[in-house]
Order: sequence, then C-alpha cells, then structure tokens
Amino acid sequence: MGTAGHSVCIYFHSFSLNPTTLELRKADALVKLAHQPARILSILAARPGEIVSREELAEEIWGRDTFVDYGQSLNAAMRQIRLALGDNAEHPNFIETIPKRGYRFVAQVVPVETPANPPSVAGGISAGDSERIMTGVAPAAPLSGGVTRRSGRWNPARATAAIAFVLVLSAALWISLRSFAPVKASSGRVTLVVLPVENLSGDSSRDYISDGLTEEMISQLGRLDPRKLGVIARTSSMAYKNSSKRVDQIARELKADYVLESSIRWRNDNRLRLTSQLIRASDQTHVWAQDFDRPESGLVVMEDELSRAVASQIQRRLDSNAPVVASNRFLNSQAYEDYLKGRFSWNLRTRAGLMDGLQQFQKVLANDPSNARAYAGIADSYNELAFYDFVPSAQGIPQARQAALKAVQLGPDLAEAHAALGYVYFMWDWRWKDAESEFQRAIALDSNYVSAHHWYAMYLTARGRHAESAEQMRIARELDPRSPIILTASGFLSYFARDYKQGVEFCNAALDLDPNFAIAHAVMGRAYEGEKRYDKAIAELHRAIDLSGGSNPVYQAWLAYAYALSGDTTEARKFIADSKHDRDSFSDVGAAYAALNDTTDAISWLQRADDASLTWMDVDPHFDPLRSDPRFQIMIQKSGLPPALPESGAPVEPMVAVSKQTS
Repeated sequence: MGTAGHSVCIYFHSFSLNPTTLELRKADALVKLAHQPARILSILAARPGEIVSREELAEEIWGRDTFVDYGQSLNAAMRQIRLALGDNAEHPNFIETIPKRGYRFVAQVVPVETPANPPSVAGGISAGDSERIMTGVAPAAPLSGGVTRRSGRWNPARATAAIAFVLVLSAALWISLRSFAPVKASSGRVTLVVLPVENLSGDSSRDYISDGLTEEMISQLGRLDPRKLGVIARTSSMAYKNSSKRVDQIARELKADYVLESSIRWRNDNRLRLTSQLIRASDQTHVWAQDFDRPESGLVVMEDELSRAVASQIQRRLDSNAPVVASNRFLNSQAYEDYLKGRFSWNLRTRAGLMDGLQQFQKVLANDPSNARAYAGIADSYNELAFYDFVPSAQGIPQARQAALKAVQLGPDLAEAHAALGYVYFMWDWRWKDAESEFQRAIALDSNYVSAHHWYAMYLTARGRHAESAEQMRIARELDPRSPIILTASGFLSYFARDYKQGVEFCNAALDLDPNFAIAHAVMGRAYEGEKRYDKAIAELHRAIDLSGGSNPVYQAWLAYAYALSGDTTEARKFIADSKHDRDSFSDVGAAYAALNDTTDAISWLQRADDASLTWMDVDPHFDPLRSDPRFQIMIQKSGLPPALPESGAPVEPMVAVSKQTS
C-alpha cells in the first residue's frame, strides 16, 4: 500500500502501470489499453511469477455469477494486452500462457510509489502498436476507429475470400448475441453497430475489401432476425472512419447496445485472418471474439460447409420462422465493388452523386445482368433524380418504374426492390394502396432497411397520418442517426405536420453533420417561413440554390413564395419567372401565385402540373390559401387523397437533443 495521496506504480522493462488509474505508459508515453485488459494486466503484474488461473481472473473481472463466456473474453483481452506490450505468446517476454491452467507474469517488476490520480487514459491502441500489427510482430487485433477513404481495385481471389468470412462471422455473432444480449423491454430488440473493418495490410489497394466486409456484415446481420436485432446503417457506421473516439462513446452517440470491431490482415503464407470481437457497451465487456483464418482462394466449398454448420446452431436458438443466413447476392466481386461505389454516391443526394450512382449500378449489370439489387439501385437513382428535379420527370419516372418492376421480378424477397416500387407507386402513380403494400412488404422483409422506413413515412405524411409517419422516422433515425438525409427528411415531414420549430431543429442537426447539404438548407428555409421568420427563410433558400449550382426551379419557386409572404412582391415575381420554365416546378409556381393572392393563376398552374409536389397538396402549408376554392378540392378528389386536414396536424415525436448529440 502507498502513503496517503500516493499509489504504487509497477515498473517492468520500459513500461509502467498504475493499478489505481489503470494507466499504462512506455517511456513516459501513454499506451492505450481498454479498461478490462488493463485490469487483467494489473492483476498479473501484481503477482509476478505466480500462476493465476483463468477462473480466478474471470471471477475478479466479471464476478462469480457471470453469464459472460469468459473463455472468449479472456482470449480477446490477452490479445489486446500482448499487442499493447509488443509481446508474443510463443516466446513471451511478459506473460506466459500455462496450458489448461492460466497465465504467469514473467517480467521482473519494480513497485514504486507515485502521486495518485494522474490524468486517466481512454481505452484503445497506440500508433506504435498499429505499426507492430502491420509488420507482424504481434498477433492481429482490431483497432478502435476507422480507415481512410477507400481507393484502388479489388483482387477477385482476395475479395472472394474476405466476403466468404461474412456469413460465418454473422452467424457466429448472432449466436453470441442470442446468448448474452439482454433484450430491451421497450423495443423488444437490441441495437448493434458494426464499426468499419480495419485494413491492417498497409496497402491502400486492399481498402475496398475492408469496406466491402463492413457493408456486407451490416447487410447480413441486419437480415438475421430483425425482430430482435437492430443494426445501425452504413452511413452512420462509416462516419467513424479515422475516429479516435472510444467504443463506449461511439455506442452512446449511436444509442447502440453492442459494438462489433473487426480487422483483416494478409499473412505471408497467402492466408487471410479476420479478427472480430463483440463488445457490450454498458460495461465494455468482450462477450465474444474469434479469429477466422482462411486461404485467399478456394473458399466456395468451405463457405458452404461452415454456413451449414453455423445455420444448424442458429436454428436451435431462433424461432422456427426466423431467417437463418442470407445468401450473398454478389458472386462477381467486380460487380459487388461497383455496387458499393454506387450506394456511396447515391447517398450523397447531389446531382453528381446520383448520376455517378446510376452509372455504377449500370456497371454492375454489365458484370451480373440478373442482379436485383442493381436494378433496385437504378430505380432509386431515377426516383431521386426526378424528385429533386435533376432530370425531367418524363425521363426519370418511366426508367424508375421499369427498373423497380424488374428488381421485384428478379428479387421477390429483396426489401430494396419492394421499397423502390413502393416509391414509384406513391410518388408518381398515386396508387396509394399498392404503395403502402410495397412499403410494408419491404419492412417485413428487412426491418433494418432505413429507406423503407423513410419513404413509408413520406407516404404516411401525404395521407395525413402524422403520428404513424413520426414513428417510422424515429425508427429510421435510430437505425441511421448520423445520416443528413434522414435528419432533413424528419425536418421536412415535421414541416408538413406544422411543427416548424422541430423542422428547424432537425435541419440544424443535418447541417451539423454536413454544412453544405443543400437540401437541409432548403427545408430549413421552409420551416423558418412557417415560423414567419422570413429573412432567415430567404437566406436559407438562397444558400440552397447556390449549393445546387445556382438554378434549381423548385427552390426558386419556394423562394418566390417566401418573398411573397415577406411583402416583397417584386422579388417574388422575379423568382416565379425564373422557375416556371421547368414543368417539374409547376405546382410550386402555383403555390407562389397563391401567396401573391393571385388565385386564378395559382389554379391555372396547378391544373397544368403533374410533378411530385402535388403528392403533398393535402398537407402542404403552401396550398392553404387555396383550400376553400372548389377547383382545388376537385383536384384533391381526383388524386384519391383523404379529405383535407385541419390546419394543425398531429404532433410529431419530441426531439431529444438530436442536433448536438450527432456532432
């Protein structure tokens, strides 16, 4: 025991360990080590030369009545300790493994009193340890954080080997979650975030493999049993590339119960090693860890055998009607790489991003002509290009419809296909019952598919079902909390529900993540306009137009509306003139005339319109000046929409600190 205000610090070789703070240093430089591995190291270092049994360590760390599989957890912790120390299990300088008994600390230690409570260190791994991983000095273990933006090309053999791990890993992880995860009483399922897989090769040309593994694990795990397991979407997961944040901090920001960390490296004997560990966020317990060591090629038979073996284990743990292991839909690695690029670009929701995404999905079909996910991606691209007026509706809508129908034909069990077709039926065809059926089918197939919840919420808002819409957006934000488009959509639908303040808050949250996200600026302008803060509304809409390339007819019509309400009729008519050359803005031009109290021109332009804005005409505040006009009521009846709503819609779910929590 040390004197008052001091604690005993243990020195060994060039390291020092403070058992009180669990701070590990090497030559005065902090060495990051997670809490539980640091505790295990302090126990062993405090008893040099003694054999400490695995059972004794488990009881000390997790308690006598633990349900944790301490065998796997201890193995994971020991890998982290050896990695931090640069130790080798076969020729140890610090910790010796005594087979079937435990561990012995073999380094000479010197206890020295030191001032208590120095600054604490968060868990993690140092840069020097990262170098040791890449050079093969120590066994590989996953790192916190992420990797740099992917570049280079996929080697097909390596890609096949890497992706083959996913089915095995997904199934093994699900078994672990079923065994150790307490189910939330409120939602009936736990939430998992799959952090970006680390490429430990030091070769950036292999980065797409680790990106692909991340994407595929999210996809496979999301399909295992969506009733009991919610998986954070890729957009939010990949936001933590290059992050130095601790696992517990990431889990708090994403409201995740579990975190999956993985790394992949290439051995000198042409084999791949994928190391994964599952961490419980509440106490950072390593509840499961496993290494997958496979040759780079010839894994097709092995993959099938392992999948069958693990599937039998899953079937004993899941309900009889639960899915087991989803098959990989990309047998062609080049097609899979193109698909990943396409989804990344599509998620940007810019003109350039959507056009690049469309091109990538078309490249997928060049290598894999019957790929349903590629057709769904093409439908999504044309849907969004038409929605944002980046292509004429007459060009985009038929292409979206054709691709969506083809996707459903090729992939009747694919959530993305049904969601894309639901979007077509809802936004363009006004086949209301068919649209709802397709959205519900998509969610039933994969309740972790964010876009299905997003688009179904849009549908519900158009039908005046604001409370149901708010619930669907809540689920979408839970699955993808760091997605600018999901936050902006939440703001857009809040606007239609007449909750303008919350609309501003959601858009602020989106802009915290991406200050140049044009759509968020545009929707924020609408929300400020609803609050009668016209100067702010006009400024935001001008910003949206600038970010969109200087001319967006829909945003120009929205700006005309804001100018009209502010009393500046000259500017209002100027922007009406700028926007009415594009047929896809006709309904918004009509709304702008209504704001000028020019009912005749307003109805005239609406009768000529066939664009997406008419979908919202029964809930859009822009059409309020026209609601008493019989001609407008006839238009609503022709659309098949329900009777007009009262001015104040149902309240939207209260926003809880979302704008700053996502920063």
